[in-house]
Amino acid sequence: MVNVKGSRYYACGECGLIYEDRALAEACEEWCREHRTCNRDIASRSIGYIRSPGLRL
Repeated sequence: MVNVKGSRYYACGECGLIYEDRALAEACEEWCREHRTCNRDIASRSIGYIRSPGLRL
């Protein structure tokens, strides 16, 4: 989970894409982990991305 100015967002731990919906972030993370790529349909619903140490982009 990512907090930005009091708002809660959810990030994919594999690619760093950020979502307003937790279920989408979890679906993204599952896809990325299984296929080692991003799913275009899921990624199109992201609202941004984050970079952090150790995060594979």
